Amino acid sequence: MGKIIDVLARQHEKQMLYHWYESYWMIDIHGVICHPNYDLDKLELNFVNKFACTCLQMLTLRDDTRLILYTSSYPDQILEYLKILEGHHIKFDYINENPEVRSYEDFGYYENKPYFDIYLDDKAGFHPNEWLDIIQFLSCNSAPNPEWKNPNRKRLTPAEISARRRRVKSNVSEQIIEGK
Repeated sequence: MGKIIDVLARQHEKQMLYHWYESYWMIDIHGVICHPNYDLDKLELNFVNKFACTCLQMLTLRDDTRLILYTSSYPDQILEYLKILEGHHIKFDYINENPEVRSYEDFGYYENKPYFDIYLDDKAGFHPNEWLDIIQFLSCNSAPNPEWKNPNRKRLTPAEISARRRRVKSNVSEQIIEGK
């Protein structure tokens, strides 16, 4: 078993201890979900293994899980990847951000570093063989109690995300002007 099990176990323990329902999974695409092809003209999504697809489908179906695609891909490529993934019944809630955990209302400043609980990135040590470990962990451990849902943590629409961004930018600008 990979080290991801330790991360998942700690997160699950925190969720049970503090009655946190939602968990935020920030997931890179290249080297984690699919093999990189290093060709800007030929967009492909070849899953690193069958467990990546299966696990992402499982996570998509869970109400307590938010999937954040964390990628440096170009915007047009991201849209294409999302279409391909949706064809496999995989849906990401957000791209390169987590608007549910807000600066000035939560416990940190999250405009430049999105909040996450689980981070899957090959450059951070994640190995594609660990997808099976995640599937097994999720299958053996119950989801958090739905009564623990935080009313401030709900999936946001694109319009809600834009409005929140404008509010935060305005708030930051005011503080800079006031010298805070």
